[in-house]
Amino acid sequence: MSIKSSNIKRIGVMAICLLSFIFSCKKKQPHELTGDKAIFVGTWYWVYSTHTYDYCDGSGTITTDTLDPETENHEFKIIFKEEGEVTYYQDGTLIEQYYIFFKEFGETVICSSINSKRFSIAYSYEGEGILNGCINQDTLRAIPFEDFLFPYTPGCEGYQNYFVKE
Repeated sequence: MSIKSSNIKRIGVMAICLLSFIFSCKKKQPHELTGDKAIFVGTWYWVYSTHTYDYCDGSGTITTDTLDPETENHEFKIIFKEEGEVTYYQDGTLIEQYYIFFKEFGETVICSSINSKRFSIAYSYEGEGILNGCINQDTLRAIPFEDFLFPYTPGCEGYQNYFVKE
């Protein structure tokens, strides 16, 4: 084997390694909020939540309460940035900040009644910390999530949390 062909092979192997590294790193970058996902960009204010319960007790009665910033004496906002970052504030205090990775985004029957797109956002590439819901130009409906006033509660109750865009 000549020195020239050996150098060509070495350069080829290095190029393959470099490309593999570049593409593997790029895959783990937060998802930017561009194109259809630009709908998220901005500040979203909590306006109310519905709390539904008693649907497993066999009575046939379902109870729904409406909770809002006035009744709960708390304000909450979510800020999405184009770079793929989400920040949560409660009563003006930073609660948490994450990079976002979309697990799902698009049209579904679940969100069709409010003319919205379904989304599922993870806070890590591995899928940890999930924010799920439906979104349109001015309304974001989120099912319970860890950083909000009403987190997920297993069992026979549930919350729907509604936010409007500033």
